[in-house]
Amino acid sequence: MTINKKRYHIDNTFFTSPLKFGCFELYQLCDLACSSDYEVPEHTQVCHEITYIVSGKAVFGRNGKAFHVSAGKLFINRINDRHFIESSKTDPVRFVNFAFRFDKEHPDYEKFIPVENFFLSIKAKDLTFAFSFYFFLYFNSFFPNSLNCSVYRLYLAI
Repeated sequence: MTINKKRYHIDNTFFTSPLKFGCFELYQLCDLACSSDYEVPEHTQVCHEITYIVSGKAVFGRNGKAFHVSAGKLFINRINDRHFIESSKTDPVRFVNFAFRFDKEHPDYEKFIPVENFFLSIKAKDLTFAFSFYFFLYFNSFFPNSLNCSVYRLYLAI
């Protein structure tokens, strides 16, 4: 496989200076359409990451286990997880993701403890979710509207 061979890529990274949205620190917004021989080498996560598979197929590895993902699935990585991505040779993957941390010093952090606990409680078998409106509504309900609008505007502006 070829590392970093992409068909389309918007990658907004803020690892050296995360963007602040209330008690969330945004590290990355990404939209990536991979080639059939694309891979992301194994690395350690420095933040939580939610990935939505837009189209195609891939193998996402997490902590020594491989998961086959396809369009409509969510994949979640947590802080300190080791993970990799290998795009399908016959049906290359396209995915969008955002990576973030919780700012535990923020005065509103206490309201978001259930969300952080959700991420920390995910077991290996739970890593891929069939995308559902109910999951989206549950997760979205914890994010203030200003975060949703600001992140969306930032994504569209790039």
